[in-house]
Amino acid sequence: VWKLQRFADFLRKLSSEKGPDGMTVLDRSAVICFSEMGEGGVHGTTDITTIVSGGAFRKPTSDVIDSGNVPLANLWLTGMRAVGISATQMPRWGNSTGTLNLLLPT
Repeated sequence: VWKLQRFADFLRKLSSEKGPDGMTVLDRSAVICFSEMGEGGVHGTTDITTIVSGGAFRKPTSDVIDSGNVPLANLWLTGMRAVGISATQMPRWGNSTGTLNLLLPT
């Protein structure tokens, strides 16, 4: 709970800072929060609950996205694309196999 409260505080701060164009820092950001483990008892690395925020991400039509059996590195690569880092600049990240296109702006 503590970690999520700090994350919420962080998002509030980002949303309270406006630039000259009236957009907030959060509007122009890609923010990701996740647990380091899917299941703490066994230190599992699958089914990790992840929260994505910020205007750089496209809002999905569902609050839950089941990305299937894909590397977490795909989320990092998606975040990079969302803030303008091109495939030319960063073609891959770690063991990524692509991006989560559902989260990328059209």
